[in-house]
Amino acid sequence: MIGEGLYYGSMAFLLVISSFSYILSNLSGVDERIVNMGFIALIFYFNILVAGVNGLHIPGRFVPVYILFFILFWMTAVSIAKNSLSEWAPSFLRFFGYLLVLYNSWYLAKRGRSSFRVVDLAVMLMLIVAVLGGLWEIATGSVQFKNGAYRVAGHFNHHQLGYALLLFVLCGYMLNVTLKRPLDPLFRLFARFLFLSGLVFMLLARSRMLTIAFFASLYAAHLLAGRSFLKKLRVIIAGGAVLSGLVYTILNTDLFPRLKELFSMEELDPSTNYRLTIIQDSFQGLSSSEFWTGIGMGGFNEFFYEISGVLGVAAHNDYLLMFVEGGVFALFFYVVYQIWTVFFLRKRVMYVRYDVDDRLVFGIGLATLMNFTGVEIMGFLLNAHYFFHSEFLIMLIAGIFLGKQAGLKGGYDRQAG
Repeated sequence: MIGEGLYYGSMAFLLVISSFSYILSNLSGVDERIVNMGFIALIFYFNILVAGVNGLHIPGRFVPVYILFFILFWMTAVSIAKNSLSEWAPSFLRFFGYLLVLYNSWYLAKRGRSSFRVVDLAVMLMLIVAVLGGLWEIATGSVQFKNGAYRVAGHFNHHQLGYALLLFVLCGYMLNVTLKRPLDPLFRLFARFLFLSGLVFMLLARSRMLTIAFFASLYAAHLLAGRSFLKKLRVIIAGGAVLSGLVYTILNTDLFPRLKELFSMEELDPSTNYRLTIIQDSFQGLSSSEFWTGIGMGGFNEFFYEISGVLGVAAHNDYLLMFVEGGVFALFFYVVYQIWTVFFLRKRVMYVRYDVDDRLVFGIGLATLMNFTGVEIMGFLLNAHYFFHSEFLIMLIAGIFLGKQAGLKGGYDRQAG
């Protein structure tokens, strides 16, 4: 059997090393898509090996995961029938790799105790790399001016969204887990400085949606996890104060130029117009049968090229991607999956906090809830599923939470049986 320490140590190593994927691409001259797919395949097959050695122990109550598996299975089947291997294989490795990481993390976290320490270390190392990458980009004067603002991408080679998404997950974990643990005073000071530095560089990536999503999902996670009326009221008041301060800062300073545009522009900006054009062309390009079945997993780029003549276009919208590649039923079940998952996580977070009273597992539950609401729901325009660095980490964290809460004496899933 592959134990918890070996698994989380290996995953931590792979996640830290893969965060250098764009640097490795630049140094080697190899296309970044090939380098990224190499890391995705490595993580996928490693998790296949772990699941194969440890065996499958399917939990009976994880209905949202089964819904997502059904959607992905359907999209894969359609794609195998209609598309080439080069179209569906990359998406297959990504999506099913995410599920494998979730499964292995859940199974091993339920049985052991070392996952927190290893993941804490990996998160801090990845955050140090991200901050240093941002500092280097600024110091060398290579920050890209894009969509009306200078946008930092750190070590992600002008992929500002991928950089910001990784920092979103890292900062959310630090805030809810690492900084809530008993730490040496000097180490706590360093951890706070590192968290604030990561948050600043996430904001410097100038992603309007992700900036809003970070604070909104933090607010939503605490609101959803509250049981008493007074606690919910405190969260609402605190959220209102933070929102008021953020709006004032946006309107009266130049710290967030892209957000400031939202309050002053009289017409849609080019980025929004481009997304609307993709939606319109995609709807018009689907045949009547594809409306129901979709075009298959990974087929969007080729599909959009055929209807528009433009190559290399992403959907820029998770719901549009599900609709085009999986059909109307896949889109319907994807929405069901998201709604169900929010309540699924909320129930377990509240149980850990109020019935078991394990503050550490509660913190990682908040991080999981924040990641899901902020990245997977509020960040639906960000192409988050393509950036494996943050998605694998999200699934690893979610698996730890679900495994730890199930392994607790009196844990929700253990009691529910």
